[in-house]
Amino acid sequence: MGYNNSDNKTCVYLVDDDSEDQELFSDALSEVEIPTRLTVFNGCEALLRELQTSRTLPDVIFLDLYMPGMSGEECVQNIRQVKAVDRTPVVIYSTSYHPEQVAHLFDLGANRYLQKPISFQELISSITSAIASSVKHGVNAAPVYDLVELS
Repeated sequence: MGYNNSDNKTCVYLVDDDSEDQELFSDALSEVEIPTRLTVFNGCEALLRELQTSRTLPDVIFLDLYMPGMSGEECVQNIRQVKAVDRTPVVIYSTSYHPEQVAHLFDLGANRYLQKPISFQELISSITSAIASSVKHGVNAAPVYDLVELS
């Protein structure tokens, strides 16, 4: 677990340009029973700079799909080209769900697709499941869809 991670916490990176979604994710993550440390990036460019230079790297990356600048799809491709994290699980974290697009994201190297749930408790549960599975299985796990029926 972790790269030069001395605090024994699962290192979680979140890439999302929406400050409200960042705050909601952070609040939900604080309720997860797995000890974590969160680093938030407003876009893929900032994430990629960090991945190229940091000594502490993530155990799992949660990545919003639709952001200005580099899209989540382009970001997955770029993450997979960074040797230091080419085996780090990437969880796409988005409000939308299009089966063909999700399959394409898995082909590009995403490991899990988490549709942003509408309730806080569902978000906590989904994040817990995604982190536990990602840490346990890494990139070798079969792709997983976490879908919550939106009404």
